[in-house]
Amino acid sequence: MTAECSVVIVAGGSGTRFGGDAPKQFLDLCGCPVLVWSAKFFSKQPEVGEIIVVAAPDWLDTASRMILFEELGTPCKFVVGGPRRQDSVANGLAVVDEGVEVIAVHDAARPFPPANFGEAVAVARADGAAIFALPVADTLKLVGEAGEIERTVSRENLWGAQTPQFLRRDIAVRVAEALRNTDVEYTDEAAAVEALGIRVRVVRGERTNFKITTAEDLKLAEEFGTFRGR
Repeated sequence: MTAECSVVIVAGGSGTRFGGDAPKQFLDLCGCPVLVWSAKFFSKQPEVGEIIVVAAPDWLDTASRMILFEELGTPCKFVVGGPRRQDSVANGLAVVDEGVEVIAVHDAARPFPPANFGEAVAVARADGAAIFALPVADTLKLVGEAGEIERTVSRENLWGAQTPQFLRRDIAVRVAEALRNTDVEYTDEAAAVEALGIRVRVVRGERTNFKITTAEDLKLAEEFGTFRGR
């Protein structure tokens, strides 16, 4: 492989907050499964040499059929996920091609990755780790159990993390081991990198790179997907 980046798409979530018979990443979005939207995007990036899809055991065949149907032109691997998100990520990292410099980890429920993908790959290659993120725009309130505001939290220097999140290969090896061998629950790869004492660079993402969590999110994605087209 000569391409510099492998993409691990994590599609193992159950989608319990969304509801329905199928996890949200397998739902239709403008005639195309949510999962496939990001896979198609990555297949068009010149930096990407392979796509690795990690899915729950009961949904692995469905994921592979959806992806292979599209004939993306980019080599694809399909891996069974683990009990935790971080276990699924570690499983994906374990099968990355040996010639790859940078690994990008992406949530399957984010169908519209940022267009400046190549910029983030370059930052991670140079500095070790990078994520897409956006400055927090809303006023933040700390709310107690009774549903009352306890205080207003300053949003200065606060950013909301997105995916993909990027790891240079040497760091990815350390992160994969850390993710497997801890009881700490990491909600993203950057947190695991930070725990290793490694700085993570931030690359400005896009507001359209939102995560589909609710039915309202899917409706918004349909509006944008109709405008963007497959």
